[in-house]
Amino acid sequence: KEQLDKEKKLPDDIVRCKRGQAVVTSGYTLCDYVIHVVGIHYDGNRLKTSEGREYKFGVSSSCVRKLEKCYDEIIKAVRQYPDITTVAIPVISSGNYGFPFKLALKIAVVSLGNALLRWRNEDPELFDKAQLKKIYICVETDKNSDIAEMLKEILKTYKHIFSENRKATYQNSLEAHIRFLVEIIKYDSLRGYFAVAKMFRLLL
Repeated sequence: KEQLDKEKKLPDDIVRCKRGQAVVTSGYTLCDYVIHVVGIHYDGNRLKTSEGREYKFGVSSSCVRKLEKCYDEIIKAVRQYPDITTVAIPVISSGNYGFPFKLALKIAVVSLGNALLRWRNEDPELFDKAQLKKIYICVETDKNSDIAEMLKEILKTYKHIFSENRKATYQNSLEAHIRFLVEIIKYDSLRGYFAVAKMFRLLL
């Protein structure tokens, strides 16, 4: 708070980091920097079975885009600090914000990979000069859990795509269309679209 506010006397409860934005502060003795990002609340539906299992489905496209933007902003921050060698990142929004873990993990891997690929294509000289060597995705689990296996499988799926300098995607076209449809149903009326405009968007 003191680093971001500087000499200003701002109230404690003002927003200092908006959703999908990154703010960098000192890490003091723990590390050189802390890159703060604010994730997005999962806006999909939840279904509980009689056995107590919870299924999550129906997330909107704008919700997913905001989560992707968190990782883009992290890489943008890294670009501004060329002395960064290692970054540790949690699976954003997969905790209290309720994102299904597997989807959040795929978005993390793909978004980070694509952001690095963009950096290399936009500015190859500075990319080569940067000291970034490793990005850790932090998952709280033991080595024998299903989550550890899931992480290995997802990393294996995308490793060859990024090694060939190709952009990756974590969803097929049907999933993308469903998320856009959810977006229209949930938010078009709130955004002031007339019924005719909403109908055309649904048809498209």
